[in-house]
Amino acid sequence: MSLSPGGIGAVLQAENEYTRSFASSGGPADKQGRLRAGDRITGVAQGMDGEMVDVIG
Repeated sequence: MSLSPGGIGAVLQAENEYTRSFASSGGPADKQGRLRAGDRITGVAQGMDGEMVDVIG
């Protein structure tokens, strides 16, 4: 398994029913400043106006 960021530029890991941000380094997530290491990801959307989709479990 490779721990290199891709896509949003963050390394993610599963933790029970959640996805947790493990690290980010210089990618889009880091530059935007809204995703930090240790954050739980509970939903995702496409763009600012996209519908939020629950990703728990």
